[in-house]
Amino acid sequence: MVIKLNGKETELAEGTTVGELLDSRKIRREMVTVQVNGVIIDRNQFDTTPLKDGDEVEFLYYMGGGTAKFVELMRRSGVSRESNGADRTDKPQGGEQDDGGKPFGGLTDGAGR
Repeated sequence: MVIKLNGKETELAEGTTVGELLDSRKIRREMVTVQVNGVIIDRNQFDTTPLKDGDEVEFLYYMGGGTAKFVELMRRSGVSRESNGADRTDKPQGGEQDDGGKPFGGLTDGAGR
């Protein structure tokens, strides 16, 4: 069967599950949200969700400094605050720096921009 994976046509064996696809690409399940045909698949269902010919699959990877929409995607996909800290709302602690809410963690181009 042929699916579209992140915009590229990809051949898979019939009946391949989301979990098998992730495993075959050595992708850590806790670091990705998977959408199939625009629907976010719950992490607990990766191994029981078969893919079908023509499915459109998107891997959405977790990165630090995400937005509210990103945090919502994480919540909907079963990632907890304790597992990666991405949805923390508390103040910086012991050795952490406060970026003051600036984009890119407060990094500048050297001219203060």
